Amino acid sequence: MAVGNNVLLDSISLLDISDDATIAPFLDVLDLHSKALAADGQLRRSIGNGVPNIWPGLNRLWKDLAAAHSTIEDDEDEGDSTATLRSLCVSVARFTRNLVAAELENQSRAFENEPSIREILRYYTSYAVATKPESLPATRILTQALSNMVTANEGLLEEIWNLYLQQAEEQLILIRLLAIPDPGTTIASFVFILNCVHGNKERMAFLTNGRSGPRLCITYLDRVASLFDAADENSLRAFELGYELFRHWADAGIVPAVYVRIGIPEEVVTPHQTTLLKLLDAYLQPPNVGGPSNLHLLGLCDMCTTTFFTLTSYTQRSIRRALGSDNSRSSSTHLASLHASAPDTYLPVHVNDPPSNEPLEELDLLLPKICEALVLVTQCLISLALLSEEMLNATDPKQQANKWPSSSTDVRFKDYLNNAVSQEAARSIETLIETLRLLDQFLPRITFGKVAHAPVYVGESNIPSSDESAGKKNGYSHPQASDPKGFSYLKRDLVRLLGILAADCPDVQNRVRGCGGINVVLNLCVIDDRNPYLREHALFTLRNLLHGNLENQAVVNEVRPLREWTEPVA
Repeated sequence: MAVGNNVLLDSISLLDISDDATIAPFLDVLDLHSKALAADGQLRRSIGNGVPNIWPGLNRLWKDLAAAHSTIEDDEDEGDSTATLRSLCVSVARFTRNLVAAELENQSRAFENEPSIREILRYYTSYAVATKPESLPATRILTQALSNMVTANEGLLEEIWNLYLQQAEEQLILIRLLAIPDPGTTIASFVFILNCVHGNKERMAFLTNGRSGPRLCITYLDRVASLFDAADENSLRAFELGYELFRHWADAGIVPAVYVRIGIPEEVVTPHQTTLLKLLDAYLQPPNVGGPSNLHLLGLCDMCTTTFFTLTSYTQRSIRRALGSDNSRSSSTHLASLHASAPDTYLPVHVNDPPSNEPLEELDLLLPKICEALVLVTQCLISLALLSEEMLNATDPKQQANKWPSSSTDVRFKDYLNNAVSQEAARSIETLIETLRLLDQFLPRITFGKVAHAPVYVGESNIPSSDESAGKKNGYSHPQASDPKGFSYLKRDLVRLLGILAADCPDVQNRVRGCGGINVVLNLCVIDDRNPYLREHALFTLRNLLHGNLENQAVVNEVRPLREWTEPVA
């Protein structure tokens, strides 16, 4: 069968979408042209610009399809006419998709059909229809047609992106598409969004200030989260595209703004923010951030530091409530004020813990999720600190061009974090130590699959006591702590961050000693299955705290074992 404008127009003129007998011959002609168009760019140009003009007939066909779909009830039972209409829609969408691929003139002419395609997509993304597997091919092809219609066409990209993100949330097709748990639809949707924002920071920023931008970000993050444990090829491909979209966000420097916009005022951290932190943690691993400019990292530093203070503040309050502690001396704010007045004085902290055989005063069900986010933020801070040091010490000319901080007036990130102060006047190092101290009291250690109580704090020296009554008086770690899954890696990563910040920094070394942090680190030099390599990281941190600091070394020298530990005789 020949291909060309005359054949197409003859087929369109004979088509009556209400008459199934005319649809089958038309589909044969259209599918033949679609296959030829996919492989032949010259044919796309000749059909798009040829005589007779096919566009009036094609535009009329799209309008007829939109009108036909509008008469179908979402909950209407599947019938032969509905299946035939769907097949016709798939063929027309495939033909349009192939006709406009990489052809600017064809894209501009086909864009007149965007309202009709959007209206048809609204039908296929309704809940009743989207849950039918037989409807998914139409949804994918229609999305691909929209994507090809605007790809690399700046004028159309600007128009469609502004149009979509200014629509009400319930009307935005992209949100409805991403809500469909189908990898193929997700791939088409991610490609469409990538085409819209690629290389354009203004359109990227519209995700934060557009009417439906934040809601689109939330839906995107939900979809990516559902793909974390993907195993099949299509799901893995969808996740890769989702991560590629996040990488564009990070390179454009909009991640801090997105993090704020997707938050909820009454919540410390939302599931969507946790998903964003997971993606950010992956992004900060080398060589993802080795681009020509790393100025966007400055915003990430501020975001991560602020979030760190927010999460640690909640964690400390929650654990104190659980332990029934009302001792204000254990607050990081109070520790900071004490250190400011006497920075070279060791200030022991007395903590009144409940007996180990008593129930927790309060069980915060949100704490595991808060700590999960705290682990991610801590890992991001670690990556940022290591990255800034690597860039400052770069010797390769290409790396030197990427140095961050970018000038001698900029503050290195370690110094920025060491001197950071929260809105509650808590300082970073003191906050780290207090959080570690409370976690060590609250969480039982898991050693070789068994709960191992943390040492009790006795007097000023925090040496484990052999007196059983002292243990009951001062308190052990609580095996009744919340679901341990949210607490995995928490102590390990916090103590690792402390070690990085303390390296070759006498001020941090002295501040750790000033708030009793050396003994806290010593108590972390243990095996804990919930925190792999905790002992190794704690030992490295201890090394950095003692290196070149005689006062800290003297604190450790004061620690002497009371007796050799032996297993009790059965």
